[in-house]
Amino acid sequence: MIDEIILSKNRIEALTDGIFAVVMTILVLDISVPQISSSHSIVGSTVARNELLKRLFDLWQKILSFGISFTILAIYWMAHHRQFHYIKHSNSALIWINIVFLMATCLLPFSTSLLGEYMDQEISILIYGSNSIVIASLLYIQWWYATASRNGRLVDENLDPIIKTTSSRRLLF
Repeated sequence: MIDEIILSKNRIEALTDGIFAVVMTILVLDISVPQISSSHSIVGSTVARNELLKRLFDLWQKILSFGISFTILAIYWMAHHRQFHYIKHSNSALIWINIVFLMATCLLPFSTSLLGEYMDQEISILIYGSNSIVIASLLYIQWWYATASRNGRLVDENLDPIIKTTSSRRLLF
């Protein structure tokens, strides 16, 4: 039998940190600097200032969806970090669960952009909500898998059951 090469948990955490950094940065790329017409661009003119303020105000939906998504991603990143504080070992199944979790996370800038552009459309709200639910579910599945009581347990065998239960409840919430 060929020995399976398993990534250390530190490599999984490094990949996750990198993906989250990129995804959180990409979120802001949907917010473009507004352009005002050249006829309004006379420096210091009241018309130019009013036009710019109007265009900036028009961005409120994109800025709101950016803020919500950035905060949600921060919560997911902290939950992942908390999980890996207790996870001591990895195996290929954990790695693949984490990769699918990261893939769903990478879709959040798209669903955020869709929400920011079409906040009044049910389909954009459904896509955004579904994306968030999939990310949260995969984070829960990862914790469930790592703490499962069958052989191949990936957390310290002496991990307090209260920590497992509290973490599971927190993830479900």
